[in-house]
Amino acid sequence: LMAGVTHYWRIDEVNVDGTTAGDVWRFRTGRRPTRADFDGDLDVDMDDFGHMQSCLTGTGVPQYDAACADARIDDDLDVDEEELAFFLDCLSGAGITAAAGCVEVVQPADPIRPRPAGAALGSEFIDEVKDLTLTAREARILTEAASGNIPPFLRTFVPVTVSTTIGGTPHTATYQVMPDYLCIGSDADFTRMPMRPTTAQVLADKFECLLPTRKMVNDIYTQAAIKLAPAPISPTTVDITLVTTFYQHHQMVEEQRAGYPLGPPIGGIKKDVVVTPQLASRPGHVAIYGWHQLNGVPIQPLYLGHVDTWVDYSHGIRMVKGYLMLDGVTVPVADVLRDSQLNVLLSDEGVVDNPRY
Repeated sequence: LMAGVTHYWRIDEVNVDGTTAGDVWRFRTGRRPTRADFDGDLDVDMDDFGHMQSCLTGTGVPQYDAACADARIDDDLDVDEEELAFFLDCLSGAGITAAAGCVEVVQPADPIRPRPAGAALGSEFIDEVKDLTLTAREARILTEAASGNIPPFLRTFVPVTVSTTIGGTPHTATYQVMPDYLCIGSDADFTRMPMRPTTAQVLADKFECLLPTRKMVNDIYTQAAIKLAPAPISPTTVDITLVTTFYQHHQMVEEQRAGYPLGPPIGGIKKDVVVTPQLASRPGHVAIYGWHQLNGVPIQPLYLGHVDTWVDYSHGIRMVKGYLMLDGVTVPVADVLRDSQLNVLLSDEGVVDNPRY
């Protein structure tokens, strides 16, 4: 296994004939730093050993101290003989540079592929898909985005920090979001692209991301550096499900955004496709929410009235990285959403057991 590069699998249930009866889950291996040089002086000596010793908990005992996050090299939250064995292998002595794997952070592979040379520009993609059926269009969106044809500015995720007190204990979580809604094209020529929630989910899985909750949409808007007034298009004047209408609205937003740079988080330009526990009782539907006005009030309350084949110009897909920092410790976003107490950091609807489409 290579940290951040290879994958492992978990199969919930296997029949006697070898077929799988339960879910199959695919995980990327741990992305945490693999290093023993805690003080950054390139050697691994007794100063580093003192830090390791103070962080040891033993097998099965979680180490939640933020100061010890660098001492955990696997994904089981404890600091035990696994970490100690790695550290002892790295000991070099004072003033002696330790082996490269002991002093350098392993850089994870980016799950979003580089943008291919010659990939379609946003305006070109609109021309290509504007007359396709929904099924054919969604397939093209999936192919383009999965291949890496998204603008570079979207690849720099931005932090959103939330805090609360649970049972007398303060907690702070910081998660990372795309600064804008999912687009096709380059920085110079891109288009925001509405899509079915099922297509968005496939891309979220490929990008190792999730879709946001209603509360997360509110917090993202509150912390957005750029807030634009919503620019709705009346469904009585045009067909709001046409790709040409998607692009018309994109151009309207770009006129509003003139003078602002790409990269800072932006809000007020779309309704978000969101995850919610209500999806469990509304299979085959899409949940939308948001499109905040400048007074902070969203135009769209949480709504699950559309089937998931309904896609219109107002829908946006904002990706949230799959891991967040909780009190200094790296934790899966999905685990926080499923936690009976911590979910309040990310959800105003309680536990979200299955945050996906």
